[in-house]
Amino acid sequence: MKASWPEALRATRAWLEPWIMLRRYWRAFSDLPPPLELKALLERVFSGRNLYLYAR
Repeated sequence: MKASWPEALRATRAWLEPWIMLRRYWRAFSDLPPPLELKALLERVFSGRNLYLYAR
């Protein structure tokens, strides 16, 4: 089965959406670079790695 460009673009956008929104929210909140914790979270989301929501 061959994927179409619109399907591929939608899949890519869905994968990047959390990263895009987190960056957008931070920029609306502050002109400073994000703190190390948020930067690490952004990098983890952008790299496609899972987030461990129930980690202690």
